[in-house]
Amino acid sequence: MSKTLQTRSLDKNFIAKTVGLLATGREKRKLTGSLPRSPTQSKPPAQKYLSCNICYNISWAMQGSQHMGNIVFETALGHTALARKGEVLLALTCGHSSERSAWKGLLDRLDLTKAAAPPEVRFVYPGDDSLAERICAFAVGEYVDFHDVSIELDDLTSFQRRVIVACRTIPHGETLTYGELAEIAGRPGAARAVGSVMARNRVPLVVPCHRVVPASGGLGGFSAPQGVVMKQRLLDLEQPAAASLA
Repeated sequence: MSKTLQTRSLDKNFIAKTVGLLATGREKRKLTGSLPRSPTQSKPPAQKYLSCNICYNISWAMQGSQHMGNIVFETALGHTALARKGEVLLALTCGHSSERSAWKGLLDRLDLTKAAAPPEVRFVYPGDDSLAERICAFAVGEYVDFHDVSIELDDLTSFQRRVIVACRTIPHGETLTYGELAEIAGRPGAARAVGSVMARNRVPLVVPCHRVVPASGGLGGFSAPQGVVMKQRLLDLEQPAAASLA
């Protein structure tokens, strides 16, 4: 782990109480922001985050499911893709070298790599998607709070939901060990099980699994194209903003 990474102890009782409240499903608050602009509409003013300069709107209807809206866009951390159903974030993948790689990574997260009907892709102007703009801001080192982003938890076990919710309480620029997260989630000693939940995290950044590290040192794993290199980059990226808030 980088020597510049600073951690401080968290109020575990407060976090545990928060987990108890949020695991009931009340953590699903609405994500504000308009839908991506149609290519036929006028181009918006120049955006603040110039690295967010490629954005595609990808949508398809799968048999037996609601319409899903998704985008691929470029950030300072690489190409990123996210999938939503309504206002609920289903999957997010970041750190890709190209739009195609990000899109494939998203299909992998959604287990749609072998879908019979391939989705259609169309270009839209960036900047009209609130979450994409916030991810672009995070990627250049700004403090961004993703707690209001609603995520899909229905297919998780009670323990997995508690781990995910507890992970979302880890402050910007700080870390917990897998064992500490297990204790907060109500299962002391289940560090390995927590590691499995983090490895299967479908929405990194929004659920900041990069802030969970081994007690023995090092970084553990990270399910992004650049692996632990990206994990270290994210931890280092958060330090200046965290220091300014201290």
